[in-house]
Amino acid sequence: MHRPADIPEKDAGFGLTETLVSLALLALLSLLILQGVGAGRNIWRGVAARAQTAESIQAAQAVLRDRVEDIFPATRYDAQQPYPDFGGSNSAMTFLAPTAQANGQAALRRYALHVDSAGNLVLSGSSDLLGLYPEDYHVRPSDEVLLHGVQSLAVSYFDKSADGGRWRMAWDRRPYLPAMVRIQVAFGAGDMRWWPPLIMRPAATIDSECQNINRNGHCGGRL
Repeated sequence: MHRPADIPEKDAGFGLTETLVSLALLALLSLLILQGVGAGRNIWRGVAARAQTAESIQAAQAVLRDRVEDIFPATRYDAQQPYPDFGGSNSAMTFLAPTAQANGQAALRRYALHVDSAGNLVLSGSSDLLGLYPEDYHVRPSDEVLLHGVQSLAVSYFDKSADGGRWRMAWDRRPYLPAMVRIQVAFGAGDMRWWPPLIMRPAATIDSECQNINRNGHCGGRL
């Protein structure tokens, strides 16, 4: 078959070289598109992971704020001077507070905040009706894991009765609650999580169920 005379030879069709070049360019373009989609997916995953991490820290702080601000200063009498049932060191804290779901009168819970051996920030809780040692009743405190992968916990307590007020690293058998509690959490090397400053003020300052017999500001007995 002969070509029509009016069609130039160079416009008759694509040669092998032009076809190979076109295929190579198409493959390169497809690769660039796929790389762009993959990079976008990775960026989106990173953003989602950071958002989830921030939400977990916010949730942990919300739980702590809810409990600490509702601390109940029940008076104890196992010392020469009565004191609120509250205590803590720089790495742990114990206190009484109602449960988050409590509406009206309900049994208080004895909470303990600490970091366990697995690196979890844990808020343990048991009914105050079981006393200081629920194990005596064969009951183990329930653990609420607030965060995983925690390196250390630092708790400090603001004593406003000191000259000008100052932060203490421990609070044991003092006749009043700390004016504020500061909780700091540190993560391991390479962990990009950040714990925002968390300072809370217990709302209750006195045990309202106590009778002030001597009018000296101390509890003289339970109602």
